[in-house]
Amino acid sequence: FALVVLAAYLTYVNIPNLSIKIASANAGISASLPNYQPSGFHLNGPISYSQGQVDVSYKQAGGKEKYTLIQRISSWDPQALLDNLVVKEAKDNYQIHSANGLTIYTYGDKATWVNGGILHIINGNTPLSSEQIARIANSI
Repeated sequence: FALVVLAAYLTYVNIPNLSIKIASANAGISASLPNYQPSGFHLNGPISYSQGQVDVSYKQAGGKEKYTLIQRISSWDPQALLDNLVVKEAKDNYQIHSANGLTIYTYGDKATWVNGGILHIINGNTPLSSEQIARIANSI
């Protein structure tokens, strides 16, 4: 009985890692979960995917704040990201942050960066700080 309980617990603990691997394989990209989550946030629902894209949703425990981490294939570098997405969506109302070699753009309730051929977008209704965003970006 103890082995069954242990096996069930280990499966439960590893479901997010298994889900991201399955979603990545089905989407055809190398998506991953961040090792860092802002305090009070947890995975919300199943990890979704479509061809070339994986979406992971997070929700604040006991609150209404949530955000989604979108990962999609991209050949953009930081300048192309700025020109093709950020300026179009934010006009001149964006900020640039650097964190361990990553250039992160924040505007409104969004943050975006490119790394290793993957475009990352954080989109939600929660005011994550630039430090929290940098920690998420660097933990992927």
